[in-house]
Amino acid sequence: MRKLSIFTAIAALVAPLALHAAEPAKTEAPARTDAQKKADMQRGAKILSLFSGALQNKDIPEDQKNYIYACLYQNKLENISVATGNVLAANPKLDGNDPKVLYKVSATICGVNKAPSVANAAKPAPDNKPKTSSR
Repeated sequence: MRKLSIFTAIAALVAPLALHAAEPAKTEAPARTDAQKKADMQRGAKILSLFSGALQNKDIPEDQKNYIYACLYQNKLENISVATGNVLAANPKLDGNDPKVLYKVSATICGVNKAPSVANAAKPAPDNKPKTSSR
């Protein structure tokens, strides 16, 4: 009897996975060439390295680190790399070889700019100096 309950529990867990795997893809992305796949893999490795460094950096606020971690957890690195490549291709002024640019684009794709610390940093400090008139 115990074997039956274990079997039914496993079957209940596996059945939805099997049904999901059997579903046809709803939207198929255009086929990527080998050169594009290689570029995506290299870009993905750079992004992972940059994100890893950001997660270990003491100067980056915790809420931004949480956005990076959540993005890596919820998305395939391949998808982040492809999306970053699409943004870089659409904006030829951006240098995809520059680590700062690559980090900013990939972090924006991951929604790091929605972190409260980014919003607070974007606001200029109020100017408390009295204005003088020039005559």
